[in-house]
Amino acid sequence: RLAEARPPRRIHPPALAEADLKSLLARGFPQEGKEKPYYVRLSDVVKRILGAGYGIPTDEKTTAEIMNALEHRAGEFHEAEAQVEPFLLLCDLVKFAKYVPSREEHEVAAEDALGILAKAREAVGSRQPVAGS
Repeated sequence: RLAEARPPRRIHPPALAEADLKSLLARGFPQEGKEKPYYVRLSDVVKRILGAGYGIPTDEKTTAEIMNALEHRAGEFHEAEAQVEPFLLLCDLVKFAKYVPSREEHEVAAEDALGILAKAREAVGSRQPVAGS
């Protein structure tokens, strides 16, 4: 006798992004010469967190475009903006200008990513669902 087929369990985008962030951070900081792929992945995960938390599109958006959307969408979440912009700018430096962060900068980036996640969780809990998000 066949067991009843259960629909696959769906993981919500915020939970999936959080799991991806924690998995990436658990691997430790990048080895020398591997900074760019690490920061590409780190910024991609945080952008997904921003999209899920604030209902803003982040795919294929520049830091300036994301900040503009965050300013307009997250007026009540002004303190999130202060943490997001420096984080994204550091990621951009690594990805596009071949900047190599120090260990301390890696630590700050990890702390900022977790802080952005925490603020996005608060945003999800304090807002009504947005159409299309």
